[in-house]
Amino acid sequence: MIDPFPSNSAFDPAYSPVPDLLKSAFRLFGPLKNQARLKPDELVLAARNDVYSRFMIAPSRDGQPYPIACGSLDGFGGFLKRSFRAHDYFLGRRNAQKFLKDHFVLLENNPLFTDWNDDMKRTHCVKDASGKPTLVDGQRLLPVIPVVGAADADCYMPKWPSYTRDDLDQLLVRVEGRTSVVFDRLVKQYFKSNRWPVRLVARLVMNRKKKDVVDFVGKMVTSDLKRMGLMN
Repeated sequence: MIDPFPSNSAFDPAYSPVPDLLKSAFRLFGPLKNQARLKPDELVLAARNDVYSRFMIAPSRDGQPYPIACGSLDGFGGFLKRSFRAHDYFLGRRNAQKFLKDHFVLLENNPLFTDWNDDMKRTHCVKDASGKPTLVDGQRLLPVIPVVGAADADCYMPKWPSYTRDDLDQLLVRVEGRTSVVFDRLVKQYFKSNRWPVRLVARLVMNRKKKDVVDFVGKMVTSDLKRMGLMN
């Protein structure tokens, strides 16, 4: 099982009533989406140390609650900046190496390792911080897919990226340009049968709403990136 966007969601015990029924309905989408993403019985098996038929891999960065930069904006953060995607790529490579070496493992008495000699088992078995083999029921743990050669070298640990105010300003310029194009198309599509004064009024209204759209996008992006420590 793969969890691409893990996070430690804080539970707020303070109850705040939703002002209307429509907003209550919109708030149901999040829980429904999250429930569809997993099967609790599978997670329970994956979390048990004595079960070797279920494995789970998830991004991890020194215990940080938000390890994936592209996880911002509900998974669309990768569109904001190249360094977000680069960070997640190198972190994913590092995490995958760790998963193959220390977690995607079976007991050494498994038939998969019948042809392994003792030197191979000693080299590739899971080890603790002191370099001693980790034992379960007196047996070593061996990787299903051994990491060998250059792939066994220490993987690069990327620095946590950042999004500057200049980056945001450039984004909002593009958002404004795109909004202008969309609004212009809407006027042409829905007011093409009206006289030119009506189309002019429609364009004036759209232009006033354009600033609201740009401001909304700016606030949404800033709030989420600050929450994840990607923006000061």
